[in-house]
Amino acid sequence: MTYRPHYLLQFGGTLGNDETEIWSSGIRLWSDDYSGYDEEGHFTGAIVSGLSAWFARATSHISALAQLTFAKYNLIDASGHYSEPNVREHAFSPIVNGGSAATKPLPFQCSLVVGFRSNEASRGLASKGRMYQPAPQVTIDVNTGLFLPAEALEVATSAATFLNTLDTGWGVLSQFIRPHIMSEQDEAAHQIDWCWVDNVVDTQRRRRSALQGATSKMQVTY
Repeated sequence: MTYRPHYLLQFGGTLGNDETEIWSSGIRLWSDDYSGYDEEGHFTGAIVSGLSAWFARATSHISALAQLTFAKYNLIDASGHYSEPNVREHAFSPIVNGGSAATKPLPFQCSLVVGFRSNEASRGLASKGRMYQPAPQVTIDVNTGLFLPAEALEVATSAATFLNTLDTGWGVLSQFIRPHIMSEQDEAAHQIDWCWVDNVVDTQRRRRSALQGATSKMQVTY
């Protein structure tokens, strides 16, 4: 099982005022021909600015308690590893905070799932993908536990705008690279055409396991 060679945009940062917790997510980009592609210029230009704008946009519904501190953009080989010895990384300075005021914050293990879908395949390999947004700042319906559908649409729209800033073209043959859903099985790759967001707050179990809480106990005295 092998991947088609592609680029991985990995990004993340910290959570909370003391910045002790972390989060990360990623998007893959693919082209059928990288000859002439200026990955450094693309990364430090459109990708970094588009990522920063998405994170700070109020309609992304990311709490100001979340910080975007780094981004990495590197070529991935057929085995799924970095194909070059040096890792290309950008440190945001100043750090970018989420664009929604931190009112009634949710626990840090909560996130929003942005699902990816493709017009090229409705099922099967590389037909569905996702990324996770940290620190949701959404309006919870006290009757259902869901958040407002209008806010879910705003999140999906903001994510679609973000992905649209990531694609670029070059050369006389109109080569281009765009966000894709990738699979290591059969080297499947399909362009991301849709962002889907359900109005349900997701729980990151790995993040919950990483949180070191203080345990309180009380003896039952009969």
